[in-house]
Amino acid sequence: MKIQTLSGIVIRNKDTEFLRVYAGVIYYWLRSFFDTVYPNNNYEWFTNLYDWDSVEEVVDIILERDPDILLVTFSIWNHVEHSKICELVRQKSNKIKIIIGGPELNAKDIQSNFERFPFTDCLIYGDGESAFHQLMLRYERDGFFTSGLNCAIPGENGFYQRFRYEDFPPYHIYTGSLYKQFKADNDYLREKYSKLVEWSYETNRGCPYTCAFCDWASGLHHKVSKRDENLIYEELDRLKPILRQVILRNNDANFGLLPRDEKLLKYLCENIIPIRLSYWTKTKKPQLYKMWRMYDSLTKTLLDDFGQDIDPNFCISLQSLKKETLEAIKRPELEWNEHKKLVKSFYKDKINDHDPMRMELIQDLPLMTMYDYVYQLTEACSIGVENLSFYVWEFLPNSPANDIEFRNKYNINIVEGIYITNTIELNKLNELYDVKNWENSYESSFLQNNNLTASERVFSNVLSVYFNHDPKNFITNLEKNIGKLFVISENIRKLIEKQEQVLGKYVWGVYQQKEKRMYPFEHFFRQFFNTGAEYRIKKERWDFPQKDEIELLIKSYLEVPTQPPNARLLSELSPHL
Repeated sequence: MKIQTLSGIVIRNKDTEFLRVYAGVIYYWLRSFFDTVYPNNNYEWFTNLYDWDSVEEVVDIILERDPDILLVTFSIWNHVEHSKICELVRQKSNKIKIIIGGPELNAKDIQSNFERFPFTDCLIYGDGESAFHQLMLRYERDGFFTSGLNCAIPGENGFYQRFRYEDFPPYHIYTGSLYKQFKADNDYLREKYSKLVEWSYETNRGCPYTCAFCDWASGLHHKVSKRDENLIYEELDRLKPILRQVILRNNDANFGLLPRDEKLLKYLCENIIPIRLSYWTKTKKPQLYKMWRMYDSLTKTLLDDFGQDIDPNFCISLQSLKKETLEAIKRPELEWNEHKKLVKSFYKDKINDHDPMRMELIQDLPLMTMYDYVYQLTEACSIGVENLSFYVWEFLPNSPANDIEFRNKYNINIVEGIYITNTIELNKLNELYDVKNWENSYESSFLQNNNLTASERVFSNVLSVYFNHDPKNFITNLEKNIGKLFVISENIRKLIEKQEQVLGKYVWGVYQQKEKRMYPFEHFFRQFFNTGAEYRIKKERWDFPQKDEIELLIKSYLEVPTQPPNARLLSELSPHL
C-alpha cells in the first residue's frame, strides 16, 4: 500500500527570510502512530508534500508517484488550494483514493462535506491516528468500511470516538524510523529558505472550555489528553541536535494549564528555542504569570543570539473585555481587573527590552460596540501593553458559532472573502489556484456582527493599527489625531466597498491604483497616515454614523488626565453600552 500525504504549508516572511512550516508535522504524528500499533507493515509512505509553488506542480508529483491513498489535511488557510489539487487528481486518476481530514470538515453535518468536496472517497473528522489505522486495516480486507470509526463515506453517517493518548501505546513523533527522514526534511528546508524553521509540537490535546468562536468546543476535543511526560523529554532530547538553531512552536491549546508545564517551559527555553508560546488566560493565573516571568528571563540569551530574526512572545488571549460578550460566547470569566494587576507587575519587573507580551482581541464578537473597542484599547494602553493582535472572526465549521440559532440571536452573518497578508498584484486574486496563495492572502469565511456599521467596523480596525503604531502614546495621539483617523477609516471603507463591487468578493485589504497592487490593511493605514492625511481632511467630506458624538466623547475623557482613562471612559460611554 502506497500512501501520499499533503498536510503542511510553507510561509515565507520576505522581510526576515523567515520560514514557517505549519501542519506538516501531522505526517510524522500519523505515521509514527501507525507504525507503532501496526509494526512490520509493508506500507510505503512518500515524503510529505509541503514545499511547492503551484497546484499543477504538486498534482504532477502525486500522479508520478502513483499512490494508492492520497491523505490530505483541510485547514482554514489551505483548503482552497488543497481542494483544487484533489479535484485535478480526481480528474486524471480514479485509481487514487482520496481521504480528507482536518478542522475544515464539519463534524456536525457529515454529508455536507461530500457536497462541498465531491472528489472525496472517505473523510476523517476529529483525531486521525487511530481512525486512519483501523480504516486501512479494513480497507485491505473489504474496502472502505467506516462503521464505528470517526470516518464516513458518501451516503453514510459517521461516528465519533474521541482519541486519548492514554488508551494507546506510547509513540514517538520524531524518533525511530522517522528520525532520519525528519532530519533530512529539516536540513533541506533550512538550506533552501533559512536557518530558522518553525515546527509545531504537541504535549497535550483538547480543551475543557466551550468558547463559541473555537472548534475545540465542538465536543470532539472537549477534554484534555496528556502525552506521557517521559516520552516528551525523550523526544526533545533527541531533537536538540537538530533544532538547536531552529524555532520550535508549541501547539497545545492550553499550555500552562497543567502543573508539569512550568518544568517543561524551563526545559524548552534552556535547550530548544521557543517562539510564540501560546499561553491562554483561561489557564491557572498564578502559574501562568510565574511562567511568563520565567520565559522573559530565559529568552534573554535567545534575543542576544538571534536579535530581530525572531519574535519570542506569549499571548494574553482575552478576545474581549466586555463581560456580557464573554458570557455570550461562553468564554470563562477572565477577571480583567486581576489581570491588569498582574500585567502591570510583570512590566515593572521584566528584564528584556523586547516586549514579550501580546494582547489578543477578536472583532465582531456579540454585543460589542465601537465604544467597547475604544475602551479596550485605552485599557491596554493604561497597563503598558505594546503589542496588540486584533483578529477578524474566522468561521470554523465545528465551532458553536456554526449554530444558526446563535448567529440569529446575536445578528451575526457569514461573509465569504479574501484576507490579504502580504502585498499581491491585483490580477493574482483571480489566480488563487496558480500560486501558493497563503504567502500573500487566503480565501476563507468570516463572521460579522451586523450590529456594527461598515464604518464602525473599519474604524475599530484603524484604531487597533494606530495603537500598534505608537502604543505608549496611544491615548495622547488619539486626542490629537481623531479627525485624521476618521478620514482614514472612511477612505478604507469606500475602497473595500468598491473592491467588492469590482471583484465580486469581500477583500480585507486595499488596492493601490498607481502600483496596481493589493496591500494589507495595516500597510495602507501607515501609508495614508504618513502622507497627506491632513490635506485630505480639508478636501474630502465623509459620513460617519455618530461621528460628532463619538469625537466629543473621546476628547472629553481625554481632557481629564486626573482620572484613570478606563474609569473616565466608562462614565462617558456608559449610556451607549
